[in-house]
Amino acid sequence: MQNIYTRLIPGLILSLLISLVSLQAQPKPGDAVLQINPGSHLSQVSESVFTSDGRYIITVSTDKTICIWDVASRKLLEQIRPAKAAFNQGKMFAVAISPDNKWLAVGGFLAIGTETDGAAAGQIRIYDLAARKQVLRFPAHQNVVTALRFSADGKYLLSGGIDSSLNCWKSEVKAGKPLFTRIKKLIKNDWFQEDIQVSGQSAYVTEGKRVVKYSLPGFIRQAESPAYTGSILCMAVNKTANIVAAVSNYEELIILDTLLQQKQKVNLEVISSTVSISPDGGSLVIEGAHNKLLLFRKEKDKFVQHSSTRFEGGNLILGTGFLPDQRLFAAGGYGNLLQFYTLKERNGKTEMQSDTVLGQTGQIFNQIAVTDKKIALHDINDSSTQFTHIFYPEAGKLIRFNPTDASNFPLNVTERNAISVKIDKTGTELGIWSGNKKPVLLSETEAVAISTTV
Repeated sequence: MQNIYTRLIPGLILSLLISLVSLQAQPKPGDAVLQINPGSHLSQVSESVFTSDGRYIITVSTDKTICIWDVASRKLLEQIRPAKAAFNQGKMFAVAISPDNKWLAVGGFLAIGTETDGAAAGQIRIYDLAARKQVLRFPAHQNVVTALRFSADGKYLLSGGIDSSLNCWKSEVKAGKPLFTRIKKLIKNDWFQEDIQVSGQSAYVTEGKRVVKYSLPGFIRQAESPAYTGSILCMAVNKTANIVAAVSNYEELIILDTLLQQKQKVNLEVISSTVSISPDGGSLVIEGAHNKLLLFRKEKDKFVQHSSTRFEGGNLILGTGFLPDQRLFAAGGYGNLLQFYTLKERNGKTEMQSDTVLGQTGQIFNQIAVTDKKIALHDINDSSTQFTHIFYPEAGKLIRFNPTDASNFPLNVTERNAISVKIDKTGTELGIWSGNKKPVLLSETEAVAISTTV
């Protein structure tokens, strides 16, 4: 899982912008809310898992929904929409599926208390995957849940959170309903879990700049990796091949054995937010620069890059996985897509060929102005000096900008009662207008600082 703060900040900024545009338009409890559904996630895909039979891929997102994708038909099978609340409440950052494909556990910014409100996050929710229904929710942490994983035998659920605790829950079924009882808890003050992986009766946990191996269910420390320069973001484990692959925020790919002894370290061009190992242990895939996936193959005792291919969703890929029959998938990016690939051998190299892309990439706008009941937008890929689109919120309609409206929406001049956003090579500038005055002008770093205090 990619760094939790990277995933929280965009949502916080968006919440700030929405509240500033129209405080009077906020829905009241019980109001119907219009939401445009593109047939996929509306915002960042946080994590993905797939069923043990390879039939389904499940993704969770900061749009507060769960998507179930059918691998054979390459279609969205169902989008589960749990009860929602304002701002960050309801955003999901972690997902796990039981080995028998019966239970789906989700965590994130889920309130302790009722489903839609509460003073803090820290809840875990359990779904019956076949029925597509929530069957249990229980308080697990005192802050955002960042990592979830079932043990290999399905007897335990492991959870980690921003509250710096690692928990082991005994999984049982009584009267046809799941029951989770905490049997062990570890607390430290200097780390929280970015990722948890399991293999046999062991759990591998990211602890800051290390990976630590614990026995289950008692969390007895068995081994730890060397301390690296950067924090470990995510990892993958293949017990049969004796491989643990991890990536750090110091642009490193680290190869360890299952006793956490380092075998190889590869310097990368960018930070990768994902890593997966093939079932035979001979291949691994990570995120590369410029919207690329990188495929490494094991040659003798080292992993060597064989190929790269484009991911249509853009950078920040938060989910990958190898499927049966020489296939793999990638999920996330700024386009919130799910893309399938087929592995092919050519001239002694393994290549990734794009198969199917699911979801919609949408459009990115870098300037906005609001007046009356219309919002003017400028497409980031358009070089013109006027707005390119008009959005009508009440109708949910987006149309091309009419030049006759130019006088109402002058570009790069004083905006009235609006927010202007400018993005170029020098950074991002957010202007907040009141009347014809511009009382607030924020740089990218200042906007982030304010958003984290909202």
